[in-house]
Amino acid sequence: MPFVTVRGRRIHYHVEGDGPPLFLAHGFRASMDDWRQMGYVDALKGEYRLIVVDSLGHGLSDRPPDLREYRPVHMAAGVVAVLDAAGVETTNFLGHSMGGWAGWQTAKLAPERLRSLITANSPPQDIHPPTHPVLTLFTDPGVVIDPDTPVEPFGMMEALPGITVPVLVFGGEEDPMLPDIRAAAALLPNAEFFTLPGLSHRQAITRIDLVLPRVRRFLQAVESGQRRRLPRPE
Repeated sequence: MPFVTVRGRRIHYHVEGDGPPLFLAHGFRASMDDWRQMGYVDALKGEYRLIVVDSLGHGLSDRPPDLREYRPVHMAAGVVAVLDAAGVETTNFLGHSMGGWAGWQTAKLAPERLRSLITANSPPQDIHPPTHPVLTLFTDPGVVIDPDTPVEPFGMMEALPGITVPVLVFGGEEDPMLPDIRAAAALLPNAEFFTLPGLSHRQAITRIDLVLPRVRRFLQAVESGQRRRLPRPE
């Protein structure tokens, strides 16, 4: 079970399959095992080299109690560290909810490491306490988080027009965050957007029968050169 250490914290990851790299980043209260349980690993490992992680605070990765350890900028640093440890220079990226936040920040801070970005039910808009989702991460009563810890803004919205990597954005139509997701997609210069009728925040990623055909089509276009990174704005 490989681990990589970032800022003194261990992140658990696993590499499986063969083909172009595809990084899988799970959402809140999930783990890398969810991708296998939902069927993504078995469906994709024959086509892609899958890099799956337990995000900080989840699975076998470390669980620091300080909310500031979970800043999106640190999520992006974790993505880059895992890619370096796996010997992967550039990757496609699929993230659900919190996993999408890591993808958004990687596209902002380390765009040279991404071939494409796919986000599922993941609005890049700022989220603030007291309803910050990170506060719901921990079911272990031994982990204590101070709810008054200030949360830094994501700072993503102003960065979206400068993200030139091909992006696929989608969400369930019953997700209350869908309007924010739609608004963000409209600011991206190189994006596709679709919705999944009747599905909630969580259900949208579990419906692999609906999601995978769109994801496959998008990734095939990226890898064949039909979808390319746009020139960076001056």
